[in-house]
Amino acid sequence: MPKKRLTVNEVAAYCGVNFIAVRQWIRSGALPATQIPGRPDHQIELEDFIAFLRDRKKPVPKELLVTGQRVLIVEDDEPMVRLIEEHLRKAGFETVAARDGFIAGAMLESARPTLMTLDILMPGLDGLGVLRFIRERDHLKDTRILVVSALPQPKLDEALQAGADDTLRKPFEPEVLVGKLYALAGIPPA
Repeated sequence: MPKKRLTVNEVAAYCGVNFIAVRQWIRSGALPATQIPGRPDHQIELEDFIAFLRDRKKPVPKELLVTGQRVLIVEDDEPMVRLIEEHLRKAGFETVAARDGFIAGAMLESARPTLMTLDILMPGLDGLGVLRFIRERDHLKDTRILVVSALPQPKLDEALQAGADDTLRKPFEPEVLVGKLYALAGIPPA
């Protein structure tokens, strides 16, 4: 998980410049920073550094984009689980997976994910019931839920009414999945 603050030298390394250039950006006001009390050193808030890069149309290193977001993947199709895990991990998310509703309930309690992908059409699982269950629990209701399903649009609309934050139809492009989870996590697009 990336730190919330970076040193001048860390910013310099990410940008491929020396620390003097970073100090000039700070002095000019281009890069907000806080001086460390009693020292000449500065610290840069991670969010400020990301905004600085984006303002200049520079790429943001993936390891800086996500700060400890855990995604619970509820899916019974093993190849789909592996596909989702692979793309989410590359995008900086931590993942845990549940292959049925019972395990998903236990994982919600133990892993405390901030985000969840949910296939609402799984054997022995009432996906809409799972959504309602989560939304009725005070300690779970803030979990952001993306329903990922091959069901027709009217069923996906039902999922939204039952408490899903967004939906995604299978098959999907991995970039769309990652983009939707970034949006649910409040992470601006790169």
